Amino acid sequence: MHQDKYFKGQTGDTPFHRCQVSDFERVPCGDTGIDGADCEAINCCFDQAQCFYAKEVTVQCLRDGQFVVVVASETTVPRLSLDSVSLLEGGDVAPCRPVGTTPAFVIFQFPEEGGYVVYENELSSSYEVASGPLGSITRDSVHE
Repeated sequence: MHQDKYFKGQTGDTPFHRCQVSDFERVPCGDTGIDGADCEAINCCFDQAQCFYAKEVTVQCLRDGQFVVVVASETTVPRLSLDSVSLLEGGDVAPCRPVGTTPAFVIFQFPEEGGYVVYENELSSSYEVASGPLGSITRDSVHE
């Protein structure tokens, strides 16, 4: 499986290696003992004996009715501020709180409710704009 993606930047096309995640930043993906083929089938990365989430947004529906959403800070350029990422289940429902965070990832998990499967969720982040004497500037990314 080819694990590269490309994004258009000021310097032209630059390869984005979704599976180049530092050992200390990796978040395990899948069941213990999962093999490489099964790991890639659930849209994760496999390196020798470890299955882990890629540097992107991954959404999984588990057999037990749980949904898992994992967001990497390197999903956008510049990096997302993970403190600003929220997941809304739709309508007037309060945001879902993360079940885990690392410097590189934020993880959400929620069940199907009342026998109903939620097919649409809204994931968003905010950005900060600094105003100075010469104008406004932002170095944050927005993601929706």
